[in-house]
Amino acid sequence: MSRSPLADFKPLDELPEFTRTALLELLTRGADIEFKNMSARLSPLGIDVLTDLSWTESHGSGKNRRTVTVERTVMFFHRPESKLPNFTITHHEGFLGRLFSSRSGTVQTPSLEFKDRESFNTKYTVESPVPVSAMTLFDDVLVDALDQHDGMDVIGDQNGIMAWRDSDDLIKGDERDQLAIDASTIFLPVVNDPGRGAAIASSNPGSYMDEQIARWKQDDSSEARALLKKLVTREQVDELLSQATPRRIPHSILKRTLGMNLSVIIAGLVMVIFCGGLGVLGVIFTNDIFFSLILILLGLVGCLIFGLAWRWRRRRLRMLRRGQIVDARITSIEALDLMDDDEVLHTVTFQTTHGHSISMDLQSDPTRIARDLMYSDTKTRVLIDSEETGLGVWLEGWVAENIPD
Repeated sequence: MSRSPLADFKPLDELPEFTRTALLELLTRGADIEFKNMSARLSPLGIDVLTDLSWTESHGSGKNRRTVTVERTVMFFHRPESKLPNFTITHHEGFLGRLFSSRSGTVQTPSLEFKDRESFNTKYTVESPVPVSAMTLFDDVLVDALDQHDGMDVIGDQNGIMAWRDSDDLIKGDERDQLAIDASTIFLPVVNDPGRGAAIASSNPGSYMDEQIARWKQDDSSEARALLKKLVTREQVDELLSQATPRRIPHSILKRTLGMNLSVIIAGLVMVIFCGGLGVLGVIFTNDIFFSLILILLGLVGCLIFGLAWRWRRRRLRMLRRGQIVDARITSIEALDLMDDDEVLHTVTFQTTHGHSISMDLQSDPTRIARDLMYSDTKTRVLIDSEETGLGVWLEGWVAENIPD
C-alpha cells in the first residue's frame, strides 16, 4: 500500500509565533483572524501548515454598512527568509473572471507576460513588484504544474508561499486533502530547494528593491515618480547625519517620521473651532444648553487632540534636528497583534553603547533589516532625543538599500 501524501501532517494547537506573523503578513490582516483545524508537517527548511481561517470584513457605510464573515482554507509553506520574490497568482473563474481581471497590473505590481502559454494565461494572472526576477521563478516546470492543477490562488514572498482555492468558503474532507496535495505538488519543489531564492535574487544586479527602483525610474509616470519620492535613500540618511545641529530634514524622511500627524492636528483644530465655537454661540444665543454643552465638550476633546499631536510632533522634529547619534545593538524583536498599512508591527529593542534601552514599533521591512543585524550581532546607529534618552528614531530601518532580499 502506498503511503498517503498527508501522513506527515500532525494536528497543531498553536502556530509558532514566527509562522503566525509571516502568515498574517501575507494576508495583510491583523490579530482578528481566527485559526482553526490546524495541522502541520515539519520540513528541514521550515513548516507546512494546513489551516482554516476566519475573519470579519465590513463593507459600505452608514445604513448600507454590513459586516460579513470570511472563511478560507489555506496551505502555507513557511520558509523563513527563503529570498523568493514577492508575487501573487489570481485564478480566473469562468468568462466573467477573465473579462474583469487586471491584465496590465499596476506600476507597483505589473503583470507578467507568458509567451506561448495560452492555456495558463487564460486561467491565471501573475503579478509581481519585481517582474524580471519573478519570471526567473516561473520557469516551465512551475507554469506546467499550475496549469495542470486549476483553481489555485497564491501569494508568495521572502517567508514562503500560501495557496488556497478561489473561494471564500471553507473546504472539507477530500477537497481539503486535495488542496494540500495539489499545493505540495506545485510548490514543494520550489520551497524545498534551499538555493532557489538566492539564485533568483542573484540572477539580476542588485537587490529586489534595486530592481523596483530601476523599473520606476524607467517608467517615469506620475505614479512612479510619487513612489520614488517616498523612498528614503542611503545618501539622504548619510547627508542628514553628517550635518551639524540643527539639521535640515529631507522631505521623504520628514514624511516618514511624522506620518499622519498633520492630519490629526488639523482634525483637532477643526473640532476646537467648529464644535467649540458653535457650542459657545449656542450658549449665548439659544436656549438649548444641553446640546451646546455637548459641542463645547467636543471642542475640549479637539483641544486635547491638538495639544497631544502638537507635542508629539515637536518631540519628533527635535530628535531629527538636534538628536544625538549613538551606536546600538538590537537585542530583541517581538511581533505585536497590531497592523499599520497592512503590515504586522514589531517591537524592536535597541541597547545603546551609553547603556540606554530604546524600544520602537516598526513595520515589516525595517523589522527584516533589524533581524539581519541582530542575528549577525552588527552595530547600527540610532538618533536619540537630546532631552529624553528613552526616545529615538532608527533611520537605518528606512533606507531602501538596506532592505534584504
